[in-house]
Amino acid sequence: MSRPRTLIVALTLALVTLPLAASAVPTRLAEGAPAKDPFACAENPLLAGAQIIPVVPTNHPVASPCGGIRPGSALTIKAGSFDFMYCTLAFIVTDGTDLYAATAGHCVDPSLGVPGPGQRVSALGVPGTFGTVAYQWCEDQAVNGGCGAGKDFALIRIDADKHSYVNRAMCHWGAPTGGLFTAKDQTLRTIQHFGWGMFLGEASGVMVTVGNPATQAREGLGLDFSEGYTYAFVHTPAISGDSGSGVLVGDFDVAVYGALANPQALGVLTHITVGGFAVVQRLDVSLAKAGVEMGKTFTLY
Repeated sequence: MSRPRTLIVALTLALVTLPLAASAVPTRLAEGAPAKDPFACAENPLLAGAQIIPVVPTNHPVASPCGGIRPGSALTIKAGSFDFMYCTLAFIVTDGTDLYAATAGHCVDPSLGVPGPGQRVSALGVPGTFGTVAYQWCEDQAVNGGCGAGKDFALIRIDADKHSYVNRAMCHWGAPTGGLFTAKDQTLRTIQHFGWGMFLGEASGVMVTVGNPATQAREGLGLDFSEGYTYAFVHTPAISGDSGSGVLVGDFDVAVYGALANPQALGVLTHITVGGFAVVQRLDVSLAKAGVEMGKTFTLY
């Protein structure tokens, strides 16, 4: 019998989770939990009040294949020829008329020094700005600021003249060909994401380096997708800056590392904590809530 692959937790998690309790395996929050939850948002500016860090130029030859408006591209603030990266984009959705890019709610929180609701945003490899923050779900508070777990979601309306930059496929892993994930259970599954973590760190046995797509693609385990929660509980190598990453999910198979058969769109990676455990904001729940509040019906593009 094959032994499940050992997941090596990113070293940089310690930087994000220092304020957290030393519990090895944090438990789920009950619905109606206290206003401040034990998870840390995984957005780079939240680290000790750090400012957004310039990482690579827009035309960087390695990073450019994973630019554009797509799952796994980076949200940026532009300064000349440089992109200041702070979060990652998730899946592309539509209301039948417009296209939207999903991300974490705290990735559009102006109190963190980034563009907020009604403001213009930029992405790696896209000239100027590409859209406007149209929706934010941000309630309660994480231990290091931002939004509470399971209440952390945003939609960016994409300008019509920037649709040529849209790609529904996630960098490295591909498109959610299986559609939207809607199961409510505790079945073990494989998850995958591609993120713009801001620091060097060991994850899945390799050094994660910004601008190196081969190390920015991460695989982990989906642990709990239970009914009654707005987020899934997972174990995955995640690094500060991965916030907003789209997360694919598929059948668990210890013998396979690579493209999943008909992967589904699970949601948006939002929070990380000790031991490599993380929270993924469910896309099905989030789109339903956004649809009610905006008077629209959202589907995957």
